[in-house]
Amino acid sequence: MGLLYQVVLKRSTRTITLRIDAPLEEVLSRDAKAKGLTINSLTNQIFKRYVEWDRFSEGLCMLPISRDILKGVFDKLSEEESRAAGENAGYFVPRELSSLLFGGFDSESLTRLLELWFSRFTSYEHKTENSDNRFVVHHDINLNFSLYWASFLQAALKDAGCSNIKTHPSQNMLTFSFTTPK
Repeated sequence: MGLLYQVVLKRSTRTITLRIDAPLEEVLSRDAKAKGLTINSLTNQIFKRYVEWDRFSEGLCMLPISRDILKGVFDKLSEEESRAAGENAGYFVPRELSSLLFGGFDSESLTRLLELWFSRFTSYEHKTENSDNRFVVHHDINLNFSLYWASFLQAALKDAGCSNIKTHPSQNMLTFSFTTPK
């Protein structure tokens, strides 16, 4: 069965026709209806997820892990262990991943990487005004997870040349802000 949809690319749309197996179309139709969406909207979400995450995650050896497992691991760590692990990872992981994904490491590539990562969390928001950035990330895991990410971000953002770095970890979310170099 054919399926007509529009792909949003740089605020313009293109109409293309796809042929998909009937059982796939039935699942898409049922899920779209359950979510109050059109098949077009649902397929755009699916394609966006592929473009922004799925096509990278497999090559980066990213593993899906349940929130309960992460919560259990971070429950076992002390606050200091969480901070130390985050700081350690913050000095090398973003540089390696940004270089692999975006061809280099700077404040712009790091910001793109953070948007990519945090899009996988419960919810996140990123606001920019000139060179000032503010993220709010809701993860619903625990304080140690927030402390890990706060230390991770302090190290990574400093390494990328950012300034005015502020992190506010809490039980279920992390808020942080920074200024990118001009």
